[in-house]
Amino acid sequence: MTPLARSFLGMLAVTVVAAGLAGWMGVTYGLNQRTPELDQILHHELNLTAEQEQKIAPIEKGLIANRHRLRDAMKRVNRQLAAALIHDHAYGPREKIIVEEFHGAMMELQEDTLKRLMTLRAILDPVQARHFDDIIAKSLTDAKP
Repeated sequence: MTPLARSFLGMLAVTVVAAGLAGWMGVTYGLNQRTPELDQILHHELNLTAEQEQKIAPIEKGLIANRHRLRDAMKRVNRQLAAALIHDHAYGPREKIIVEEFHGAMMELQEDTLKRLMTLRAILDPVQARHFDDIIAKSLTDAKP
């Protein structure tokens, strides 16, 4: 192998590892950002009755538990991805499987959140439901609710 080819492959390996680590760090940073949780905003802004609070509590408890479980799974998968990239110095079949596992957990988190939010919405009165819709729309479009 020529010195130029060795140099190129070395630079390629460093670039792949750096890109993988940067991606891992970006996702980890995003998962750890502390913004007001949607459920906190809803309790603060919707003026829920005691009866509504009682009906919503078990739904939120399940959502929070599942959210923690899935975020932990995503962090675990990110650690696996980092290790695979460092070991393989490439984006190959193993890395693809790990990324798909991450996407599966992310999709499950989003689907579970949306299902539970619609269950919560059904408990609201019409005025609260309209305000709830505004909060959800702002939350999904990155506008500050």
